[in-house]
Amino acid sequence: MPDQTKQLKDILERTNDAYLSVDATWNITYANQQCYNLLGVNTEEIIGLDLRDVLPDVVSMFYKALRRVLTNRESLQTDAYYGPTGKHLELDANPTDEGLLAVFRDITIKKNNEQLIRDAEIRLRTILDTIAEGLITIDDKGLINSFNPAAETMFGYTAKEVIGLNVSILIPEDERQQHEGYTSNSQLYASRIIERTRDLQGLRKDGSVFSLELNVSPLYVKDSCGFVGILRDITERKRNENELLKHRDHLEELVNKRTEELEVSNRKLEELCAHDPLTGISNKRYFDMQYSKEYQRALRNNSNIAILVIDIDYFKLYNDSYGHLQGDKCLITVANLLKNQLARSSDFISRVGGEEFMAVLPGTSVQGALKVAEKMRMSVEKQKIKHSSSPIAEYVTVSVGVSSALVDKLFDANALLIDADNALYEVKRHGRNDCLAHQYLAKA
Repeated sequence: MPDQTKQLKDILERTNDAYLSVDATWNITYANQQCYNLLGVNTEEIIGLDLRDVLPDVVSMFYKALRRVLTNRESLQTDAYYGPTGKHLELDANPTDEGLLAVFRDITIKKNNEQLIRDAEIRLRTILDTIAEGLITIDDKGLINSFNPAAETMFGYTAKEVIGLNVSILIPEDERQQHEGYTSNSQLYASRIIERTRDLQGLRKDGSVFSLELNVSPLYVKDSCGFVGILRDITERKRNENELLKHRDHLEELVNKRTEELEVSNRKLEELCAHDPLTGISNKRYFDMQYSKEYQRALRNNSNIAILVIDIDYFKLYNDSYGHLQGDKCLITVANLLKNQLARSSDFISRVGGEEFMAVLPGTSVQGALKVAEKMRMSVEKQKIKHSSSPIAEYVTVSVGVSSALVDKLFDANALLIDADNALYEVKRHGRNDCLAHQYLAKA
């Protein structure tokens, strides 16, 4: 039980309401911290003191309610403005075994908002009562009693022509039956129409139909209840609304079209940013982005990923001998030869430097990666691109460094790249035109 009491007090200390309990002699037995914020009293100093002495203003405000709770043992709710803190307080008072529990709640914002709403309603009503709008009064049978000049202009009738007639003559035939059903039952009419602004159609004397806005209020005369309707011709507004809707639809269409064009342009721009303009294959930017994705996928799946680093042997000598234009043609040819050796859609190759390429083979072991590397090397060798300046062959050749690993959380993505680059270095050190993964040579 003590644990439950402590738990309850902890909850009360965290609430936004002020909780204050007194015994039958008005002595304070408990007060939470919010009593300081809402009532301006130090909760530690008031325990055991008479509530009437500690908070005389509060007691004065709520005395009758608090006394009824203590005397009659009934729960009450009331509210009042508390000057010392400038707050409007709501009181929930409930009897307890020892006295009562008072819960004070700050409803200042709520009261201020209610007052703002009331003030706005008064201003709006004043405006509606003073503007030159059509005004028609009818009795409980729907017969017209008055018809102001603005209504005469709106409908094309004089007051003498319509007074004593049913208001339904001002309503188009397709809406008339519903309206007559309302006016035949004043209570139904009040429940459906009173204090509600409606947009509906009006019927002029010449038979033309126009849009109007109607607001109906009850009009009590002696023992009967009639209605006063304030009308506004909203034909122009409706026309403007329709034009705005058409304009909005047109703008939406233009925006959607432009958005599609921008998306296409962005896709093209992304493709351009991701591709090497010379060879047409992906570039270093694409490689970095895509390798990161494939590495994360391999990490999630705990699968292999392989890297190939390919370098054209003695390409600087080739450029010096045949010129940069021929060197560019050589790069394009080699890039396409390398790309064509990738059989799966998940494999990709990028040009990452002048004559350096890198390929990523997801889900590939070192043995599988060496087979692909050897296919690349042989495809370039078989192409027999003349290279008279090469110290190792008559034709253009490539060297390939290979690395592959089963990716886990302890594995560093950069380590695979470094491993492949080191393997390429070993190939070059051993004479080039070869493939190497760690200590394994691909060709005999």
